[in-house]
Amino acid sequence: MQHCLFCSLVQEHFRAIPLLSPLHINHGWASPLMMIMCMRLACGLSILIWPLWAFNLDLGFQSLVGFEYADNYDGCAGFSLIQVQPRKLNSDISLVPLPPLGMVKVPKTGSTTVSKIMQNLASARGMAIMFPADDHMLGWPGAFPGEANLALYGSPSHKYELIANHAVFNSEKWRGYLRSNPVFVAILREPISQAVSSHNVFARALSWEEHLTSLEMSKAKSVVPIHKWYGWFCNPQAYALGWYEYVGRTTKYDNNQTVIRQWIDSLDFDFGHSGSIILTEYFDEGLVLLKERLRVKPAELAYQIQNAGLDHSMPSQDQLDRLRSLYPVDLVLYDHFNKTFWKHWQQADPQIREGQLAAMKLANSELNATCNAGACPPVWTDANAVHWTAHLRQLAERIERGPRV
Repeated sequence: MQHCLFCSLVQEHFRAIPLLSPLHINHGWASPLMMIMCMRLACGLSILIWPLWAFNLDLGFQSLVGFEYADNYDGCAGFSLIQVQPRKLNSDISLVPLPPLGMVKVPKTGSTTVSKIMQNLASARGMAIMFPADDHMLGWPGAFPGEANLALYGSPSHKYELIANHAVFNSEKWRGYLRSNPVFVAILREPISQAVSSHNVFARALSWEEHLTSLEMSKAKSVVPIHKWYGWFCNPQAYALGWYEYVGRTTKYDNNQTVIRQWIDSLDFDFGHSGSIILTEYFDEGLVLLKERLRVKPAELAYQIQNAGLDHSMPSQDQLDRLRSLYPVDLVLYDHFNKTFWKHWQQADPQIREGQLAAMKLANSELNATCNAGACPPVWTDANAVHWTAHLRQLAERIERGPRV
């Protein structure tokens, strides 16, 4: 006999489930009741929501304690992916449907935080996520989607609703894997600040003088190899947005304002809309614009900062000037989207914007209070984004395998 997916998961993995607090029905005799309720409610109401005590799928990662389980399993016609959302969201918040989302991760800009926000939005709605084969990279620092992911997923088929892992942006290729009419989002940071942060994380063993000498030597070569070092330090924000693919993996156009402008003009089609750019320095304002575009609630975008840098080794003023000369494309890129960002921000009345920003900060304060009380959603307690992506992927795979016979 084939049973309800929820019941299958209960029998295998739940020790105790609070069905109707304070009544606790233990694993030993709850299963028959759950099967009847699941089959009747899933077929009749289509959505069944259960609070979790402990949801351990033996993945080697943290359980989804403090989350709600909403399974769209239809016992009459098949099932969709599990949906996971923070319990802190009020139950009366209805989740609006979202368009497909493509988020460009740029190292040391706050992109891990945004990526987790995107995963939260998608998983809460059962959206199809394009998970990397290694739970980390979709081809980066090479071309999207990378050989391993091409072998895993095959040719583009407009199947997915979220891309949010490290990948070099290519509008045509990304759109090939995403469903129609996607919304693209990227986070950008003032380039010299980003460069300093990247050095302190990825090249901390080198002094600033050694690091700058290495950068200057690499710039003397016209070819940009497919290597993570170049993805970290060779106009890394432009790199992630596809600049070096656009110019044929060469540095000879790095100071060509005409070519840079042509490339940025091509980006405006995907990133020139309100909510498509988040600036690290104005993170909450960026989330306000994104909230407005997606029509979601502030609580759905509340976050805990991930991968914050702790060590700060600052270059001298002379070294800062040398560093600036090595990031010409990033500087033009940031200047352009900084202007479009504020143009979108100023399209609404200042008092409206103040209210929207206050609501976003309040949602963050409430999440912080929850975390300080020891009830932080696991997505924000595990700073390792690869672990969390693996957790979601293995969970999705387990659901897609379906109920046991």
